[in-house]
Amino acid sequence: MNEPMDEPAVLAVAALAREADPELRGRNPAGWLDRLEAERARLDAALAWCVENQRFAMGLDIAAGVWPYWLNRGHLPEGAAWLSQLLAAPGADAPALGRARALAGAGNLCFHQGDFAGSEARLRESLRLFESLQNAQGIAEARGGLSRVAMSRGDSAGMREHSRLALEAARQSDYETGIAIALHHLAHASLIEGDLVAAERLYAGNVAAYRGMQRRDLVASELHNLGHVACLRGDTQHAKALFIESLLLADQIGASAIRPYDLIGLGRVAAAQGHPATGARLLGAGMAILNREGKAVVPLLRPEVERVIAQTQTALSADGYAAAAAAGVGLSTQSALALMEGLSP
Repeated sequence: MNEPMDEPAVLAVAALAREADPELRGRNPAGWLDRLEAERARLDAALAWCVENQRFAMGLDIAAGVWPYWLNRGHLPEGAAWLSQLLAAPGADAPALGRARALAGAGNLCFHQGDFAGSEARLRESLRLFESLQNAQGIAEARGGLSRVAMSRGDSAGMREHSRLALEAARQSDYETGIAIALHHLAHASLIEGDLVAAERLYAGNVAAYRGMQRRDLVASELHNLGHVACLRGDTQHAKALFIESLLLADQIGASAIRPYDLIGLGRVAAAQGHPATGARLLGAGMAILNREGKAVVPLLRPEVERVIAQTQTALSADGYAAAAAAGVGLSTQSALALMEGLSP
């Protein structure tokens, strides 16, 4: 139950959100993710107060500052609901920076829920507002989101165009995270085009760049993508090593958004190496986390994940797969690694 709030308490939460905003988009977001998790009840109460008292601009500013927390700590449906309510409120349609930033957040949350049309609509409105305000960092963020939407359609040319413009805006505003995301999406474009050599080269270059930026969360994400490429090339042993490295780093820094994908990746490896029951258990572990957090499998990985699940169901039977997948729910990292140690390629 939300604690009672008054205006000074809400202003304190708004100040916290403003302080958190650049940190959540910066080099070391983990500590701020932990802090906002501890403040979750106050955050919800402050947003409820803003709605009840029709202080919608303040609510939008709070939500715009903390939406990466909702995405990365498994509160995606909750965050999406707050943003949707605030953006639809009377008087919340003025072309202001707070609305532009909230729309960018809403667009990103919609994407991760699998609502690509809703994501695109919000991000395009966000981009128009940011352009009218000549806000280069916002333009980079909106363009980065639109690049993801293009990815969902397999539109590599659209990805490249949005990423090129995002990179230009991010460099103009010294927005390091925007630069990193644009480079990340350019690697994705090569992968969509079927150029595994170029994709692997770009992902590896990004790992080196992200290490220089001290962005260990992005390093973990790109290690996973290198594992995905290795799987596509049939090099399951190399993929296994990359997924394990990514998983251990994600656990170390609290990058919980990456962890389910590494478990799914290890499930793909186990299935490919002829161990369908182990594969199903690991696939079930990762999919359970995504389902619990209200997330859809990202479009870049979805075809392969669906293919491996279908093959594993065929190998085990539908009931056998369901039982093995259910046994994987709540699987710890150490248990997952123990399962992989017992496999022979």
